[in-house]
Amino acid sequence: MMIIGIDPGLARLGYGVIRVDRGTAVPVCYGCLETRAGTRPAERLLEIYTGLSSLF
Repeated sequence: MMIIGIDPGLARLGYGVIRVDRGTAVPVCYGCLETRAGTRPAERLLEIYTGLSSLF
């Protein structure tokens, strides 16, 4: 089973992916997506969407 965790935010969004196999959690990847300062919220949401889409 794969589990994806997201710590939401417009300026910075944290994420982590773990795989659980036979009761053991193993980290797969983790990181932070950062949007450009000074951009409109709609543009920031598009950047977040694009970044998360590439993870999937």
